[in-house]
Amino acid sequence: MANQLKAGGFDSTAFESSMAQAMEQALNNLLPQIDRPQVPTEDTAETRDRRAVFLAIARGVVNHLVANAAAFEVRHADDTPTSLKIVIKKT
Repeated sequence: MANQLKAGGFDSTAFESSMAQAMEQALNNLLPQIDRPQVPTEDTAETRDRRAVFLAIARGVVNHLVANAAAFEVRHADDTPTSLKIVIKKT
């Protein structure tokens, strides 16, 4: 499934290796840099609330990319257009 964008979901299987999980990991990597504690990842109301925000953002990003795939162009090294197109896959 590495060749598809995975926004994520609420259950652990859907959250694992998703864009939402990457956001949570990035947050936990950044927080110590500003002397803040990392956010918990145990199944609590706080975690579910935060993950709902990450899931909403991730789903919006993935859906926007899929809906606007034509905005990406594949060009030759000399910057001339090709007949190739980009297809964005999502789960």
